[in-house]
Amino acid sequence: MVKSSLKLDPVQLSRLVSLAYEAPFLTSGWRDFTTAAASVLQARLAMMHHMDYAEQARSLHIAGGIDESFSQAFSPRWSEDGDDIYLREMLHQPAGVIRLSSDIVAPALAHQTEIHQQLAKPWDLEYFLFASLGSRDGVSSVLSLGRARDDEPFGTDDVDLLGKVLLPHLCRSISVHASLAGIRQNNALLALMIDMAPLGIVAFDATGKPILVSQSAADLFARDGGLAMRNGKLRATSSTAQALLDTALLHAITLHKDLSSAPPAPVQVPRKGQGHPYQVLFSPISQRTESVDLPRRAACIALIYDQQPIQHADLSTALIQAYGLSKAEARVCKALLSGKSAQEAAVALNISRNTVKTHLARIFHKTGVHSQTALLQLMTARWKAGA
Repeated sequence: MVKSSLKLDPVQLSRLVSLAYEAPFLTSGWRDFTTAAASVLQARLAMMHHMDYAEQARSLHIAGGIDESFSQAFSPRWSEDGDDIYLREMLHQPAGVIRLSSDIVAPALAHQTEIHQQLAKPWDLEYFLFASLGSRDGVSSVLSLGRARDDEPFGTDDVDLLGKVLLPHLCRSISVHASLAGIRQNNALLALMIDMAPLGIVAFDATGKPILVSQSAADLFARDGGLAMRNGKLRATSSTAQALLDTALLHAITLHKDLSSAPPAPVQVPRKGQGHPYQVLFSPISQRTESVDLPRRAACIALIYDQQPIQHADLSTALIQAYGLSKAEARVCKALLSGKSAQEAAVALNISRNTVKTHLARIFHKTGVHSQTALLQLMTARWKAGA
């Protein structure tokens, strides 16, 4: 195996690791990650493959370092028994396995395949390096890198860099994302409250890296109206707000180990142009607290309010007027919308669990829904619309 003369830029490598943690949580994340990976690893092509056996249409192939037409040309070709001999080899490999294309099949044989003639050759790609990220819930993930025929072939330095520096972070990031997806599939109520709530939620580990970004937060960051996330860090257009964000995050992480002092004050982040500022509230997570709702490594969360606080009293009035709910039934709705379970609502309202069930049955009848999840969807829709 040849030895590469790859030279690393520590700043670019650090950014690439940050992008590895961001990518699974943001819509444009994999494109940003593969573009950076191609640059740092001196490749013409970096490509993430997420291959879904159960539903092929959900398989994902995103390439960076090369024009997007490559991804568009590649995606229709993939199937579990397709003609990509490299991916077929990597599909069932355990996480962490790295293979050179020449170790999978002799170059002369690879040149005879249709996929080489129709994809690799037109883009002048000759040398490939593949890394398995493992299989979870019927989805296999693979990272592939490609160099042109005039480039230096991949060598031992490339394999070492990928295996020791980047791959552990990438596997860990995908594992965390898969765990959260499993949690959300098993807890529809939690998913509803996180992704439909009119606030963004970001969880950070003890080093300040984002390990969870809710859909609301991802949408907010994509708009970049004065607050965004870039290179694993909350970014404010205002330098004053940026300094306050950095200080508050560090304070919250410190409190993760010792909750003896008060949490940081909310940070006001001005918008670009007109409008109410964003409010960012950092909340530490005690090491003594077990939560199935967040990754175990979570040290603090940031709650990002994208609008003026909405008064629950307005929601109560709207529900009473729209559906003829009683005041008691509206109070139960408010308790559920705040994230309480039926049992917690009973305790908070000082009523029995059976009374809550009775109220819920009447609420279902009046609103025309048949489950708590559907009820919360209805209430959240009204909340977001301004109730």
